[in-house]
Amino acid sequence: MIEIIFQHWQRMFYKYMPNGKPDWLSGDVAFALAMQILSIEHLCTRNNLKHAPTFTHMKSHVQNVPGTKISEIWTDTLPTYYNTYKDFKVGNFQQIYPFHYVEKDWLTKKMITQMETDYGNN
Repeated sequence: MIEIIFQHWQRMFYKYMPNGKPDWLSGDVAFALAMQILSIEHLCTRNNLKHAPTFTHMKSHVQNVPGTKISEIWTDTLPTYYNTYKDFKVGNFQQIYPFHYVEKDWLTKKMITQMETDYGNN
């Protein structure tokens, strides 16, 4: 369903979002739209999930670091220590959840190769 929504997002907006349409399709909107179209909201709301999925989101404006102003580019403010995905810290905090980075240049080819190698050995 997500693939169909991404391929035909303008038509989906017209049909399912008559009262307000974003200028572009985000993943958040696509997943919400898929839940609506499939009528599975009752399976996906916080009240009905036994274990809510979580992840680390690196948008600068959602970093609640007391006493620190995070720049628009979070990597300018928060140091990253990366040896392997199992040995990965941002601002001295070990990362244990899926990591949603927003700076396109943050993930290097070396990091990708290392992750692929580690994943293939597990």
